[in-house]
Amino acid sequence: MRIVALGASVITAFQAVINLITGSSICPNAGCKVVESLTSISPLYLNILGFIFFQVVFWLLGNLKSKPGNSHYLVGLVLLCGLAFESALLGYQLFVAHSLCSYCLLILFFVIILNILFGAR
Repeated sequence: MRIVALGASVITAFQAVINLITGSSICPNAGCKVVESLTSISPLYLNILGFIFFQVVFWLLGNLKSKPGNSHYLVGLVLLCGLAFESALLGYQLFVAHSLCSYCLLILFFVIILNILFGAR
């Protein structure tokens, strides 16, 4: 699970750096541009929040092995909060923007995988 969280944080960090340098994101379809034009929050901030989220999950999972008590509940809470946030972004894309961003779907996939893997424990 830590490898998935680390991989997702690397992807979000890469996207944030590209967004910071060039001012635009890397996305294989036009959905990203449509969603970016309709939101008032900069994609850079969302990528930084995503990076922080995946880093928190990564470090909490590392802490889970040494202290299995309350850390288990905290990891579950953080993962469910991430799923709720990403689902709200997907809902915005579906119902307001009427366009899907493939990068956001990739991040949603990572969050869902982390939730499934954590639930399987």
